[in-house]
Amino acid sequence: MIKVIRQGVYFMNGKLEKETQAFMTSDKKEKAIRNTLSYAVIEAHGGTEKGVTFDWLLSDVGAPDYDCGVIGGVHALGLDSFTVPYTFVAGGADVINARAALEAAKKFGGNYLPAGVAGASFYLAEKGAKKGEMILTNYGATAGAVGAMCVAGSDYDYLAQFLRLPFALSAPQIVCVFVKGKLRRGVGAVDTGLSFLKALEDIDASNMIFEFFGPGVANLSMESRISIDAIVRETGCLSTIWETDSSPVQPAFYDSGVSIDLTRVSPMISVCDEIEPLDEFLKKETLPCDDDLLIRDGDGEFRLNGGLIDGSIGGTYENIVEFAELLRGTRVEGDYRVYPVSRSVYKELAENGYLGLLSDEGVTVGEPANEDYFYDGAAACAVAGRYAPLRLDPRTLAASASQGGKLISALEYKELKRLKKYSPHPEYCSCYEGFGKPLKELKTDCGYAFPVQEPLPENLLVKFSCILSPNGCSSDWTYGEADGEGRYFEADDYTKKMIGSFTLAENTRCSYAVASVFCADVCDEICEERMISACLVKEAYSEEELSSLVNEGTVPFTTDKISVRVDEYLYIEGLAEALRGKQERVVAKLLSKRRTRDIVLNFAPLKEEQRKMLLAGGFIGFYRKKMK
Repeated sequence: MIKVIRQGVYFMNGKLEKETQAFMTSDKKEKAIRNTLSYAVIEAHGGTEKGVTFDWLLSDVGAPDYDCGVIGGVHALGLDSFTVPYTFVAGGADVINARAALEAAKKFGGNYLPAGVAGASFYLAEKGAKKGEMILTNYGATAGAVGAMCVAGSDYDYLAQFLRLPFALSAPQIVCVFVKGKLRRGVGAVDTGLSFLKALEDIDASNMIFEFFGPGVANLSMESRISIDAIVRETGCLSTIWETDSSPVQPAFYDSGVSIDLTRVSPMISVCDEIEPLDEFLKKETLPCDDDLLIRDGDGEFRLNGGLIDGSIGGTYENIVEFAELLRGTRVEGDYRVYPVSRSVYKELAENGYLGLLSDEGVTVGEPANEDYFYDGAAACAVAGRYAPLRLDPRTLAASASQGGKLISALEYKELKRLKKYSPHPEYCSCYEGFGKPLKELKTDCGYAFPVQEPLPENLLVKFSCILSPNGCSSDWTYGEADGEGRYFEADDYTKKMIGSFTLAENTRCSYAVASVFCADVCDEICEERMISACLVKEAYSEEELSSLVNEGTVPFTTDKISVRVDEYLYIEGLAEALRGKQERVVAKLLSKRRTRDIVLNFAPLKEEQRKMLLAGGFIGFYRKKMK
């Protein structure tokens, strides 16, 4: 069972006390704030508080896959080497991306873990991270289980680290996760992680650090901690961290708390992002999903056609061994696939006879560190990894497979032979360690070039690439006139015809704009295409959205209502001067063949450096200019 404490909480006298019941003075509370594991790591990385912002310099950066956007940015900035350790974890990358990652590691002095050796989170936990480190990763890879903190970042966050710029963000909320008890046989780490997601489903965790400690941590294997940690990151939290050799200093103050009693965790199921206890799900009278995920037989029983176990969440030795033992002596019916998370796990499974057992029972074992993201056919029916439409713990999956696919709880299987333990012997000898040894003359092709970030023109004429209304997109994303090298181009005869008799001022260049009620609906596309010069929204920007747009060189505006049309052009005369003059708004013109009308555009709240960055064309343009 998981309980959420929605107020300040102290860890004192070996247990959690609500702030309202702890009777701590303000000076004692101030000291207790600094006693958390998280605060110690933040402070060790330059995280001195500045108002409501922490500035961090990270220990390390890592890319779970070859990230051509980051390398393209390195080229665009004119950097010739990585200034902080940068590790490419190829995972299950294809040959082309794996080769490109190795070449980039050699040229810029990075590290490289070949494909098929380990998944990103597993590598970080086994070798790539140490207690107390703070690491930048991209899509949620984590090392919290070994006492390190991972924060997810964009391409520009990586580039900022290479320029040794601090990682700045609002002061995070530190949330304690107090763990007690021990999991019952038949209940696993995936059940625990899904229970956590269910308990926090109505909470915005984007600025939270979840700090795990308590007597129950010792009852979880390191593999289980890695699996739980990876699922917890699906809350969108800022980071996680687990106790290792010591608990937080008491008393320690937290902004809120979570209490997990492992003994009371039950088998869980997630169907199309709806999480609930398996026993409640089995009581449903109607099929709650498409029949390619689950079927209901003539007896009214839910049945699976197959399943998939993969990644740092599912493909651990412990998960696969229990899955295999529950299947022993039962030939499965359907498509069941297993991908061990690392080469060392694969080797241990082979040495202990589990690969042969799985094969005998009809289970396909794939390459180590690979992941099946497509979930096509029967393998979509039950998946231990993330991003799947249906998720179960491997123990539930095995118990169900042993009964011809009938969906049942593994709690019904009390007896299991003694499991052979995993003795880690990580095989990372094939890792290329090139940090500090760049081969600068090596010729490489990063496979991606950043569009040139030119300085913002004095006057800007933009065509709307997309107008997104509350009822849906009313125009397609189009970039027809761009030449592929930059976002600006000269007005051609067609453009002049479309704006009618209106005369453009000198020093006017053309580009693209997007209009939407909410920035969140268009921000990702803007940052991916890197061709949009202005964004108009009705609602306010988040701090993260604003930073992302400024990095791209996209000027963020708000307006009272989105009343623009597909056939109109937006003309902003004196745009650059308005930014230089720190104006709060500009009066622009909406142009078409038929008419000209005014529109008031308000600049989003911009810091001085953000205005300078927009004038320079974005992050690349600004820092490339500063480096000259």
